[in-house]
Amino acid sequence: MKLTPRLKKSIENYKNNIILVEGKKDVQALNSSGFNKVHTIHKNSKSIRESLEDISKSINNDKVSILTDLDKKGNEFNKQ
Repeated sequence: MKLTPRLKKSIENYKNNIILVEGKKDVQALNSSGFNKVHTIHKNSKSIRESLEDISKSINNDKVSILTDLDKKGNEFNKQ
């Protein structure tokens, strides 16, 4: 996918946000694209709520973006 200058600029606006994603592969993909504050919300031993509580301890006044998949787990998270 070729990124237009406008899309590249839009993406840059989110580089300093904390990004919450579902899985390890999502973290790897975003890290390789230059995003450094990426956290996984689905961890095998913890509920979504517990994961978010842990992550919230590291958030000061940072902006947060939530990226979920359009599947059962993503819909489950969105309901919470």
